Amino acid sequence: MPCGSEAATYLVSGEFERENGICRNNDLRRGSFRANLTGRVRDNLNLRVNSGFIGSAQNAPQNDNNLFSTLRNGLLGQGDTTQYANAAFYFTRPEFLEQIGVDPGVRRANVSVNADYRPTTWLQVNGTTGVDYSSRADRQLRQPGVGNLALLGPLYSGGFRTSNRVAITS
Repeated sequence: MPCGSEAATYLVSGEFERENGICRNNDLRRGSFRANLTGRVRDNLNLRVNSGFIGSAQNAPQNDNNLFSTLRNGLLGQGDTTQYANAAFYFTRPEFLEQIGVDPGVRRANVSVNADYRPTTWLQVNGTTGVDYSSRADRQLRQPGVGNLALLGPLYSGGFRTSNRVAITS
């Protein structure tokens, strides 16, 4: 609900959320902020400024059709560890899978300014301008020396990092 007076009103709101999953590398952090200001500069001129920000960061375990999937490694494992220690898991143990970080992050900010000008009773001029910025980053990290990936050869033995970023401004 907006607050203020007849000459100026404002609205400010914010939210923060944090969730933890059942795996160590499964969590979500999300926040948003919004501020709207409206002012009557003169009897024939009104200005409005609207701004907002949304950001989220998520860590997620590997999943689906993937050698490092926690679900796949648990379901396809033999379940019998009498022969060798890793037999309960298909490809590798959960403590290694938790070391692989997958971190998609999203950021979005927008600001707009709107003016209503009425120089006469029969003429009104409206103007609006603004910026909308969005970015998304997907990162994966496996630290070197953690877990045994000898089956995949030297490609993964030293660790790996991927980073895909997209930014759009309109």
